[in-house]
Amino acid sequence: MTGYSISDQILHRFILGSSFINEFLFDLECSIFEEKKASELTHRPVFITGLARAGTTILMRSLYESGQFASLTYDDMPFVMAPNLWRRMTSKNKKVRIKSERAHGDGIEVDFDSPEALEEVFWRTFHGKEYIQRTSLRPHEISLETHRAFESYQDLVCKKYGKARYLAKNNNHILRIKSLARYCNHAAILILFRDPHDQASSLLNQHNKFLTSPPFTRTYMELLAHHEFGATHRPFIFKKNQPIEGDPKTLDYWLDRWCQYYQYLLEFLAEHNPQNVMLVSYQRLCREPEYWKAICKFVDIPNIPANFSAPPSEHLPSSIERIEHANALYNALEQAAAAKIADPKQHPKTENITGC
Repeated sequence: MTGYSISDQILHRFILGSSFINEFLFDLECSIFEEKKASELTHRPVFITGLARAGTTILMRSLYESGQFASLTYDDMPFVMAPNLWRRMTSKNKKVRIKSERAHGDGIEVDFDSPEALEEVFWRTFHGKEYIQRTSLRPHEISLETHRAFESYQDLVCKKYGKARYLAKNNNHILRIKSLARYCNHAAILILFRDPHDQASSLLNQHNKFLTSPPFTRTYMELLAHHEFGATHRPFIFKKNQPIEGDPKTLDYWLDRWCQYYQYLLEFLAEHNPQNVMLVSYQRLCREPEYWKAICKFVDIPNIPANFSAPPSEHLPSSIERIEHANALYNALEQAAAAKIADPKQHPKTENITGC
């Protein structure tokens, strides 16, 4: 975000800050570029999600390298709701930027052609008031009308990039996972998880890093509804009267977020057994080449080279009870992920693991 000029910042605030403008741009985009015939949904989109710092960006990029997918990129900002119109407007002035490390400081480099998690602008435009609360993010249902608009949106992104399949990484999809699994039953939904202590430690580090981010970085994260950590943090709250407790500057707080997220997910899988959802263990991706092949098979692409590596673990102090509860959930996730590989039609029934 440091490379944005004052005029760029003003444009981003003006366009992304108004749901009315974004809905108007989307309607305009559809009227100009949408195919008139009904979509046959012969292509299979892929949605990647998970609690932040689970490895979702690396997985998205690995699939994107197959060349089979269209995905929103930094080049679509700030007109993410009208990508084809924006391309027409900027075709003679395409920006060029040398790759640089993203603000997370995790070694991942980006430029204008890099796929990125920008899709949440769509959901904030149509359902923002339902799930974005002052201090938290809450689960919500997708309306049939929005689902149909989302199908059109996928087609428009694919049209811009000349691909038949849509790919998106969106860490907020847990908030609408029930609707997505039901409405988008032709899609492949990959949900990542990672060792709880390592993932919570990474969340804590990122939270501290983004607490002192520049004002426009904070605005940028707000406009994209990215509230995972930092000064704009708003936790996922899955139960109506669930309190928001703990200090975000402690590891225990992030272990609680991890436990609540994946408890909710396991309960959803056990209750609904969606065949189009696959749990993905990041640890297994890093150590088992055959596991990556199984994921490629699930999303219907040829096996392609990929490199996954686990960052070094940090031994930060935490509550023994929380660690034990998180490890029990982690083992249940590993079992569910292994069962899905063995039988793609099933998720095992898991016991309700209480705690956190």
